[in-house]
Amino acid sequence: MIERTEQKKNRKIVLIIKTTVAIVVVIMLWSFYSLVRFDGIYSPIYVWGLSNPYKYYQKHIGSLLVKHGTEYKLKPTIDEQNSKTYNIYRNEEHRFEFKYPKGAMVQINKEFYPNISTNLTILDSKNRENKCVMFIMYKGWGVGRSWLPRRRECVNWMVSSHKDLQYFYAKNGQIVHTTNCGYPSLNLFRDKEALIDYIDKKTGKMYYITIGGEQCPKELLVNVLTTFKFME
Repeated sequence: MIERTEQKKNRKIVLIIKTTVAIVVVIMLWSFYSLVRFDGIYSPIYVWGLSNPYKYYQKHIGSLLVKHGTEYKLKPTIDEQNSKTYNIYRNEEHRFEFKYPKGAMVQINKEFYPNISTNLTILDSKNRENKCVMFIMYKGWGVGRSWLPRRRECVNWMVSSHKDLQYFYAKNGQIVHTTNCGYPSLNLFRDKEALIDYIDKKTGKMYYITIGGEQCPKELLVNVLTTFKFME
């Protein structure tokens, strides 16, 4: 009887040890995967829902922006109902477009990373000193659904650190953050610059965009930001 009790006790100890080892192994494997895939160690719950980047962004980032941030109520100065007031820049390959005033022009610059980005300058044709530089990344560092947990962590850090949060609503309804952790004090109108994510609601494709410059007119900046959209 004593021997059976001892055997049961030993089996229980072995089971506990095996279970503990299995849990530790699973945690280590997940941590390694998370570090490689998401550039940080996040719990499975934290990355749940990444299959739909648009909804993930709205739920975990957009909700924080609305609760703790300040909305830029941006309105284009061009009349979108009157095609005589604007031109359209279209990128057929990457399926996006934006409108800009008739008095401006778009210049395509030599690409820094031609396989992953587009570099544009939008300038006033009468005064070329007035220009906004626009750099659009489609993939690579900081772009794609695998980086969204890091964006979420960034916004959580900004909230907990009482940093200013500014946002606006994009044409597809997305709540767009205008800064990032590298530039937490960036102000769209004071600095005439934005560092933003646009996510295609239909496909989930994500673009990371920087736009602005010292000579970037506010009206031109607002027109591009508010009319940017993904093509159907």
